[in-house]
Amino acid sequence: MRRIPAEFSGIGGKKILIEEPCNYASNVAFYHSVTRICDYPEWHISKKAIQSQKRSFSTLSMGSHFWHASHTFAGKVFDNVMMSVVAYLVIESITEKMPGDSIILKQMSETPRKKTSSEVVEGLTTMFIDQPPSEWSMTLNNIDMPTDYYMIFTAIVASVGALVLPGFVIEYTIGYLAPLVIADKENAAFFSNKWLPELLHSTSSISLSSEDSKSIQNKFEGMLIKIAYAFLW
Repeated sequence: MRRIPAEFSGIGGKKILIEEPCNYASNVAFYHSVTRICDYPEWHISKKAIQSQKRSFSTLSMGSHFWHASHTFAGKVFDNVMMSVVAYLVIESITEKMPGDSIILKQMSETPRKKTSSEVVEGLTTMFIDQPPSEWSMTLNNIDMPTDYYMIFTAIVASVGALVLPGFVIEYTIGYLAPLVIADKENAAFFSNKWLPELLHSTSSISLSSEDSKSIQNKFEGMLIKIAYAFLW
């Protein structure tokens, strides 16, 4: 899609140049995600996790607005890192109640993280008050979370797949696809050689009814359709 910058009136009649008007406006959809989280009646995760999701989607909306409006380095970092934060909160919610206490599986790290995900999100939402804009990109790049959203989204797909499909299917398909999807070789090696085996070991003892499996599958397919539509948009 051809990018056509446009000027809009700001406070006091000042003109503000928006680099990508359509993509800028489309980020309002993230605020709708927040209201849907508020309205959803069947959460089985902690109130703290739900609060973190709402905060992260709100901050992502602002960060993505920032990027598509300005095309600055800080805006790009803001957009990319917040997508990783949202995705990490999802994979954390999926794995936190899985059997075992593997740090690799549940924190996507070989060593315990210094901050909880809720603490990281809290820091990001107050960053705009506590720090000048010149420090935002440095803060975002140094959060205590993985920021490779290709790896995290691959983990989400693998986690859901491991709950409804035989382990050998996930081991083969995800093991083959991961190095193709995750561009960073170090992250791809960590995912394939350490994280994925931990996932398969943990889910090997989980047995779901056909009804539960079908429910998970339907919801996951709905999520994939929405993500595909979002990227096409």
